Amino acid sequence: MRQSKGFTLIELMIVVAIVGILAAVAYPAYRDSVMKSHRADAKAELLRMATAQEKFFSRSGSYARTVKELGYSAPAASSTLNFNEHYDISVSNSPAASAGNAVTYTLTANAKAGQLDDKCDGLSINSIGAKGVTEGDNKTCWDR
Repeated sequence: MRQSKGFTLIELMIVVAIVGILAAVAYPAYRDSVMKSHRADAKAELLRMATAQEKFFSRSGSYARTVKELGYSAPAASSTLNFNEHYDISVSNSPAASAGNAVTYTLTANAKAGQLDDKCDGLSINSIGAKGVTEGDNKTCWDR
């Protein structure tokens, strides 16, 4: 009798197929987890910036118009912060009718290329604490 040492081609093909199926199931779950992590970073930064806006308001009587006024390193007149490779965060506000002071603000985190296929492309928070999204379900995007 001849004794076999090693694997047959069929056994190797079965193992390759099983590994392929596992990878096909695991990769989307991994990608979703990574996107959630990036979204959590953007949400945390939006909340930090909202806190900075409130501190700025308590000192000056109006909200900051630029991210530089909030203490972030950005060009002086820029209202957009290049937060990371996944999100840009921008400040927009509305001035009072007479004084030109900003009486409200909206902070928006817009997804960049690697994050765009996410269901939550843009997250926002405003001066009254209302949270919103550009596209997607508000509760889903802010709570997950």
